Amino acid sequence: MRLSLLAIALFWVAVLLIELLDWNLGVYKALVMVSVLGALLPLTRLAWRAQPAVEPRPEKCLAIAVGLLVAAQAAYAAGLVWHPRLTDIPATILAAGDALLKGANPYVLPIDEGPSEMDMGEIFYGFKYSPLTIVAYLPLGAPLGPRGIVLTNLLLQLATAWLVFQLARAQGTRGTGLLAALIYLTLPILPFEAFHRGVADLVATLPLLVALLHADRKPWLAGLCVGLSLSAKLLPGGLLLPCCLPTESRERLRYGAGIAVGLVPTLLAVLWSPVEVWNNLILFNLLRPMDSTSWLLEAPPATAWIARGAFVVVFLAASALMWRARAMTIPVRCGFGAVAILAALLSGPVVHNNYQLWWLPLFAVVLAAILDRRLPEPARYGDQRTMR
Repeated sequence: MRLSLLAIALFWVAVLLIELLDWNLGVYKALVMVSVLGALLPLTRLAWRAQPAVEPRPEKCLAIAVGLLVAAQAAYAAGLVWHPRLTDIPATILAAGDALLKGANPYVLPIDEGPSEMDMGEIFYGFKYSPLTIVAYLPLGAPLGPRGIVLTNLLLQLATAWLVFQLARAQGTRGTGLLAALIYLTLPILPFEAFHRGVADLVATLPLLVALLHADRKPWLAGLCVGLSLSAKLLPGGLLLPCCLPTESRERLRYGAGIAVGLVPTLLAVLWSPVEVWNNLILFNLLRPMDSTSWLLEAPPATAWIARGAFVVVFLAASALMWRARAMTIPVRCGFGAVAILAALLSGPVVHNNYQLWWLPLFAVVLAAILDRRLPEPARYGDQRTMR
């Protein structure tokens, strides 16, 4: 129990530091993220050979703690519903939804000018997210405005916590799932970004959690969810494509077919305005300038290419491992996904706090799975199992 509390406390402190070390502190933020990545790699490796725990967790205490955290986050969101203080991100989503309801194209209208350093006329003035982000916030955002953004994010946050519970429970016990949900809900960055700032990253993260849960159970559903995630935001879905890959070769065609169906909303947007969609979703991110949240801003120009090369190597190695694997547990899939996301952020031009919402649910599942497992004991000298 003490070891579990210590591990959770260290993770909590690391995430808090990542949240606080923001603008003009990109180097220090990167150091903490590298430390988390360094811890995640052996944890993912341990998840390969961990066995079920001998003694179950105190599920009643965990359930009460999770319930209190859910109530606290709901109360925090309710307080912000009456006085929403959101950033420019939800404002652009609401503007895009209003344009769509009027039959206008949000990728053509001057909705989001982007960073001032990228002043290129009207080429980057359109909406910067994939079309399903607009659709996700329309039911509550259209009638309620900013309040609808907060309420939608509350529903997304509760659904994410439930899926974190299900992912950890699938490879363990009910106590494992409760522990994962507890780890996830204790992180203050989540309600602050989702309710206070109104970021839209959970819209793209939530389908990926469903995909990870059903990667081997229902490959077509996993593929559909990955495609829907891409249709909400290109990242992190693009990074988790190999992590949701079924282990059975014959099921991979169904996985690919599901992705194709999920990408239909994006295809419709491309057909509506191909140039504008390319400019705002692809070219904008390729040409995006570095800011002070990234450690690469102060590094020599060649360092950025080295960092990107390192990310490509990590991503390809993880993809190859997932492709060749004939058995893959959910915590291992989550671990590889979190590794890919952290490596991508460390090599990217910006490391904004809302991007941390991509990997935090995955890490919570991995950590809970390890803390609720025991490793096989090494064979002692003279043990008959080692005798030849």
